[in-house]
This record gives sequence, structure tokens and C-alpha cells, in this order.
Amino acid sequence: MKPVHKLYVALVSLLLWGCLIDAGYGALVPVEQGEIVSPNNGAMEKIGLLQAVRVTLEASPIILAAQQRMEAAAGSLTSAHGQFNTISQASGGVAHNKSSIMYGNTYAATARGLQVTEFDNMFYKLGLSQLFRSGIQVTPTVSTARFTTQDFNNTAPNTSATINLNIVIPLLRGLGVKATAAQEIAAEHGFDKTRYELWQTVADELQKTVSAYWAYVAVAQQLEIWRAAEERNRKLLEDGFRLADADQIPRSDLNNYQASLAGAEADRAQAEQGLVSARQTLGMVMGVPADHLAAIPLPSDSFPVPHTDAVAYATSNLNRMTAYAFGHRSDLLAAEQHMQYYQALLGGAESELKPKVNLSLDIGYTGLSNSVVAMNLLTAYGQNIQGYTGGATLSYEFPFANEKAKGQFRQTASSMTEAQILQGNLARSIASSVQVATSGLQQSMNSLRFASTAVDSRLQAFQSEKKKQLAGMSTVINVMMVEQNLTQAQLAKTQAAMNLANAVVRYRFATASLFAPGDESRDINLERLTTVPLHPDSDMRMP
Repeated sequence: MKPVHKLYVALVSLLLWGCLIDAGYGALVPVEQGEIVSPNNGAMEKIGLLQAVRVTLEASPIILAAQQRMEAAAGSLTSAHGQFNTISQASGGVAHNKSSIMYGNTYAATARGLQVTEFDNMFYKLGLSQLFRSGIQVTPTVSTARFTTQDFNNTAPNTSATINLNIVIPLLRGLGVKATAAQEIAAEHGFDKTRYELWQTVADELQKTVSAYWAYVAVAQQLEIWRAAEERNRKLLEDGFRLADADQIPRSDLNNYQASLAGAEADRAQAEQGLVSARQTLGMVMGVPADHLAAIPLPSDSFPVPHTDAVAYATSNLNRMTAYAFGHRSDLLAAEQHMQYYQALLGGAESELKPKVNLSLDIGYTGLSNSVVAMNLLTAYGQNIQGYTGGATLSYEFPFANEKAKGQFRQTASSMTEAQILQGNLARSIASSVQVATSGLQQSMNSLRFASTAVDSRLQAFQSEKKKQLAGMSTVINVMMVEQNLTQAQLAKTQAAMNLANAVVRYRFATASLFAPGDESRDINLERLTTVPLHPDSDMRMP
């Protein structure tokens, strides 16, 4: 494995699951009592956005699964490197043979012309084999064979020792790095693909967590709005009883007050159920165990309001932000690696279309000794050397139809073309998402501003209508209608604030300024989750 890949495999886990946790923010830890605690502060009363994000980085099953996919790709890369490992070879053994030999020059063999020969053979062979990425394979070997005969000549044991170097050079198929190392190169791109996919998964889960947190905040605020509405309607009913006792309104109007109060109570109960659902949704995204979902505390952070200058900058620099996203979006970088993966395999498939023509070169020498000393198995080298040996062999192999290679080439070429198409479509989708996210920022800012103005106006109208009613200048229906308008305006403002907060994180995600390659070594801070990046300089710098 290349050093950079080893570094990524070793550090990504540490950086994602360790360096993102600093001393100022304790991760949420489930305990047996069913509560969620902070190591620094004991039992938690509320949970902040940054704490929720840190739990996600530690516990999200989606992120953990993506990490394991990267580990599997690292294993595949290591396996692909293995074809270029040096291979050691060794063999040895003994044999005893008996054979009949006929002496004389006549075909009419007689029993007197037969001779039984016995001989013992002891041998060993040691060697290495190395395949280089150029396609050349080198195999040096040393071997020794010792023969002991027991025939009528009664000769002494002979020991032959051979040193040989074999070099196989591919002339067509398998020649060059593009052909020989196709699987290795593809595995490298496959590993890089899963690495980018891990970072994209982190960015996606961060966005989901932030959105789920703001939904939790919105429901909590809406619950408080309905509780306030319930309290206002209860106060109106009490005032109605006093007005009815004073004969200022007919008692039949009390039914309208009671109905309005009952409606507010029903809406409050529904909001309480919505709070439970939002809590569960946030916990599921964070990766909290099922038996601890109900223990997630209420949110502590309020909706962010981005700076108008940052929103204006984002709107006026759409092209720059789109270009930045193209260069930093992990999903697009993963798609590029996916295409290069098939491109590498295509090089190997192209090589298989060629005939297999190999040139094999052998260079060596053989020594011989004659002695009864068994140690000649080790000392025969260098004795009685008659000369060096060498030779060359040219081999050819090619199937007539070669359909297997043609089919693999066609399949790989189609897969690469498909990857190119999907990469182009993803780039198109990213460009669109940046435009939509940028537009959403401005529209959400305007919506929140209008909703805030509406709440102020509705509150003043409600207070004015109450005074008019007490003075006998307004009806019960008018008061209830104004109160309901106030409640709806407050709910709309909460919704607008949530939409703006989500617009911020969507913009961050779309432009790769939420989490991108290179961010794995940096802390995820609150600024990155709640603000629009501002770039006052000419160069593109992300906070």
C-alpha cells in the first residue's frame, strides 16, 4: 500500500472519531439508568447543536458503515499489491529407483544380457520470483542433485549444482504498467473512491443532524406557542365570565371562548406528540441506541440569523461558489475516482486483446563433483565447471475467437462510459443544488423578516382588540379571530426561522463548505454549522 493510503487509513478514524472531540464539549454517553450524561457536567438538562453533531460523528451507523467500506477497499488494495510481492520457492526430496538395463547389441535379449541398476537421488532447489509492474518476470534459482548408483561400475556419487536466471519479457500482451498493474491501479482508485464517499457521508449526516436539530427546536418552540395560546384563551374565558356576570356580553358567547380554549388544548397536545417524534428523529440520525432515545434532552440553541453581508456575497458570487463546489464536493470526487477505476481496468482489458508473445531468456552454469562426501550438496558449486549455459525461447499463444477478452473489454468500456455519464449528471445536479441553495438563503431571509413584522403587528392588534372588548367596542368573535391570527403568525415565524437555519446548512452542504476533503483534521465548530461563509478576499477560502 502506498504511504499516503496507509496514512489515510490510519488517520481518518482518529481524526473523525477523536480529533473532532475537544475538551470543551463532552460527547453524550448513554448509561444504564436511561439518561444521557455529559462527562464534564453530569446529567444534561439540554443538548446543544454542537453536542448533537459530535454524537453523530461518533455513533452514526451510516458513518461507521462507510468507514468499514473504506477499510474493505484498503484490504482490496493490499491484495492487489500482492501480485508484485517477491515469491520465495523451495523444494527438496529423496528418491530410490530400480531399473533394468540390457547390455549388448542384439534385440534377442537373454537373461544374461539384463542388468538391474539401483540409484539414490537427493535434491533440493531454492529460488525467488519477482513480477515487475513493467510485465517482466525475473526468477533466479539454485539447485543441487546428488546421484548414488549401485551398478556393476560401482561409481562414486555424482553431485551437480546449477545456478540459473530466467527472465520472461512480454512482447505484446501484458507489456507495460498499464497492462500488468491494471488491477492495482484500479484498486487504488477504488480506495480513493471509498475515502471520498466516507467524507461525503460525514457531510450528509452532518446536514441531516443539523436539520433534525432545527426541527426539534421548531417543535419545542411551537409547543411553547401553543401553551401560550392555551393560556391566552384561558384568560379570555375568565374575562368572559366576568363580562357575562356584568351583563356586558351574553352568556352564549362563553361557548365560543370555551371552544377556542379546547381547540388550543388539542393543538398543544398535538405539539407535545410532535416533540416526541422530533426527539426520536434526532436520536435516530445521531445514532443513539433505541432504549435511550426518550432520554434526549430538550434543545438549548436558538435559530441562527446569518449576516446580511454574507448572504449578499453568496448571491453575487454564484459562479465562484459553484466552481468551488466542483473542486471540493466529495461525491463528485468519488465519481471521478469511480470513472478512473474503470479506466484502469480498461487498460488491462485492452492488453488481453493482443496475442501472448513472450521472450524467455535463461542464463546460468552447472558445476559437477564426484565424491562420497555428503556435504557436496553444499560445496558442488564452483567445481568442474565446463562453461556457462544460456538460451532463449519465444512462445506464442492466442485463441482464434478471443471472445473472453472481447467480452471483458466491451463490459469494462461500457462501465467506464456509464461512470462518465453519471459523473456529468452529478455535476449538473450539484450546479443546480448550489443555485437552489443560494436562492433559498435570500428567500428565507425575506420570509423571516416578513414573518417577524407580522408577529409584531398581530401582537399589537391582539392587545388593542382586548382593550376594545373590555370597553364594549369589540365582539367575542373578533377577539378570538385576532388571537388565532397571532398564534398562526408566531407559528409562521418559527417555521420561517427553521427554514432559514436549514437554508444555511443546505448552502454549506451544496458548496462543500460544511465538510470536504481536508476538513477531517479540523474541528467542526458552531460557526461552520450556523453561518454563511464570507469571502472578502479574491482567493477562495473557507472558514
